[in-house]
Amino acid sequence: MTWIGDQATQLELITSDVTFQFPVTTAASTWTITHNLGRFPSVTVVDTGGTIINGSVIYNSNNQLTVTFFSGGSALAITGKAYLN
Repeated sequence: MTWIGDQATQLELITSDVTFQFPVTTAASTWTITHNLGRFPSVTVVDTGGTIINGSVIYNSNNQLTVTFFSGGSALAITGKAYLN
């Protein structure tokens, strides 16, 4: 493994229980989330009713990702919240 930057800081990011929440109040079919967690987190999305919604997740970098939602082959605009950890 090759470390970039301070090893202690990198290890803290990997092993700490840092999470990020991203609320979306205006319906959109694509959410670009800048989280600055320094890693590729797991992503769970829920709509405003609390139902888990599946989306396509693309990791743009270790600090940003994009979630896109589809239904029946068409874009699906939703509101809700993304939980990253």
